[in-house]
Amino acid sequence: MTGNANCAKFERVRLGTVKEFDDGEMHEAQVHGGPCYSAIPTYKVEVDGDSLYAYLPPAPMSDEVEMPRKKISGKDNRVFVICGGGAAAHAAAETLRLEGFGGRILIFGDEVHLPYYRPHLTKRIETKSYDQVAAEQALRPPLWYRANQVEYYGGKKVTEVNHDVNTITLEDGSTVKYDKVLVATGSEAVKLPMGRGLGPLSNLFTLRTADDLGEVVKHIKPNTRVVLVGANFIGCEMASSLTNKKAKVTVVTDMEVPMNNIVGTRGGAALKSLLEKNGVTVITGSPVKSYNAKGGRVTQVVTAKGVVDADVVIEGVGARVTVNLLKCAQKNRDGTVTVDASMRCKGCPDNVFAAGDIVTYPYHLDGT
Repeated sequence: MTGNANCAKFERVRLGTVKEFDDGEMHEAQVHGGPCYSAIPTYKVEVDGDSLYAYLPPAPMSDEVEMPRKKISGKDNRVFVICGGGAAAHAAAETLRLEGFGGRILIFGDEVHLPYYRPHLTKRIETKSYDQVAAEQALRPPLWYRANQVEYYGGKKVTEVNHDVNTITLEDGSTVKYDKVLVATGSEAVKLPMGRGLGPLSNLFTLRTADDLGEVVKHIKPNTRVVLVGANFIGCEMASSLTNKKAKVTVVTDMEVPMNNIVGTRGGAALKSLLEKNGVTVITGSPVKSYNAKGGRVTQVVTAKGVVDADVVIEGVGARVTVNLLKCAQKNRDGTVTVDASMRCKGCPDNVFAAGDIVTYPYHLDGT
């Protein structure tokens, strides 16, 4: 097998004897995280006598930076603005450079962090700074943005896309002119109505960002009574993570079993059994009716089956797409906007695009 490596820069490493490897046999490496935006690297392999050797880098190449396919000349005056700082926003910027776009690419994200792998957040509770967690889970390192001349403006929320004059407006009132714009603002966590009208509640949380989880962690210590409202991915993953921190966890759901709508009754029953085996109290078929609060904190969660005492309450009851920037777009029943095969928004000018959670796009086989 030959690969993309310049052998002069790599070490010749003996993998074993030829007899240890069958023809066509695959050996899988340990997976450390995901997703992977870079192509999987390949390296030169050779047989010398009865031994098999590979030319490998002297250290993991996690900081390797992929450059654009075409040199950015600086003579292209076009401006492509991307609203949103998640995976879809980053993928759009990376694709533009890979396909040879030579103009400016400006990403405006609500969060100060570079785009990162969000699903990792609920899989384990960290003791370190969540700024550090977001940095470790970044889809690309800062060097990639500099090398590819992608300008990321974190903590800069876009409040309006004015397609009549081709500008976006930021939260501070400033405007930015664009030639083309892509909206990839993703989703926001749904908040239950019973939390409203009780004033600010310092121990009631939803989870969407690294900062959200960082706030939750501040309230968690051994024997903290945590009530998780909802039993889909966030509720179940957080239940597992929090029990590892010795918290007393209760999951409350209106479903018959956890994740019933995803894995079915048998799968959900197995998951419920696993959670309970690990010390989680699971209350099923019991929608939340209200919260009792005192001193700016939720003290009890009132369910259809009774009252649960709480030090911390985390709502994980779904997400809602944020499409308020696309007033021109055709909206669907589920709140998403319709795009064509080129990700142009139907109902909007031809230079307005959308991507990610907020879109419904044609099925590639039949166009529906």
